[in-house]
Amino acid sequence: MAIPKPAPVVMKPAVIVAKPPPPRPTWVAPLATLAVAAILVVCACTGVIAYLTTQPAQNNVAANTEIRNLRETVAQLRKQVSGVSENLDGLRTAVDQSSKATNDRFGRFAENLDRIERVSSSSTVKLDKLAQAQAQAPAPTVAQSQPSSQAAPMMASLAAPEVTGSVFPSERASVPRKVVKGWSVRQAYEGIAILQSPNGVIEAVLGQQVPGLGRIEEIRNENGRLVVESSGGVIYSSRKATP
Repeated sequence: MAIPKPAPVVMKPAVIVAKPPPPRPTWVAPLATLAVAAILVVCACTGVIAYLTTQPAQNNVAANTEIRNLRETVAQLRKQVSGVSENLDGLRTAVDQSSKATNDRFGRFAENLDRIERVSSSSTVKLDKLAQAQAQAPAPTVAQSQPSSQAAPMMASLAAPEVTGSVFPSERASVPRKVVKGWSVRQAYEGIAILQSPNGVIEAVLGQQVPGLGRIEEIRNENGRLVVESSGGVIYSSRKATP
């Protein structure tokens, strides 16, 4: 069965059914924005003025209280700053005085060490001369039985220790004294000895009383080694004196 074809219909052309609105002038948008902003500013100013007129007393009281607190805080801070400044001045003065005293002590100690080194070098030169004289002295021609009894006194007289200082040497006991433990002689010169004690360095003068050691009776250089005799015992240097 054949499908019938529709009859041809005449189509009309399309027409405009709606037109766009006409364009607004360019000055309308800025004017509207300015009007809205002016309204908002007027409202805000009105609210602030109303708030200030309704609560003036409370604001004044709070402001006065804050100002008073700030003034008290500033006064306290000024007092604290002045106290800190005074403390700093005192500390600075104390530090300056301590530094000056320390420098003076180190200067005197350095001078003493220089003098000790000079005296030690001169003492060593003297000992060397004595040793050379002893080596160059002619040996006596005596019987075999006598050298054992006479050689020792002659050697002792030649190698007698150089005495740098003594208090009544004729009264010293012939019995050897005990060695004081924990003490040593660092330097000695012109009747002055620098002693190393368990508590630190001590500068002792001939005839002086030293706590824990007694009276200094003699200071000498024996065979290149410093010796200090006291009423409490004998002190030796840890090593021989160097020139």
